[in-house]
Amino acid sequence: MLKLTPGGDVNKHLSKMFNLRHELLSLNYQFDDITMVELVLNSLPHQYEFESLKVEFGTIVPTTSLHQSGPKN
Repeated sequence: MLKLTPGGDVNKHLSKMFNLRHELLSLNYQFDDITMVELVLNSLPHQYEFESLKVEFGTIVPTTSLHQSGPKN
């Protein structure tokens, strides 16, 4: 799993995460926004400022998985 290193560039990390999502969507791998939020929040390091985000938005261990859908119309 892609993880932000403590002290790393958050903007660069988020950009990489959303670029990966875009690439997966172009390959017909579909996942909803809630799953994306869970993936992003779980990719953050264990630092106070990120832990408070996780508590506020109530992250859970992702139980959903990425799945390939049929061809896009």
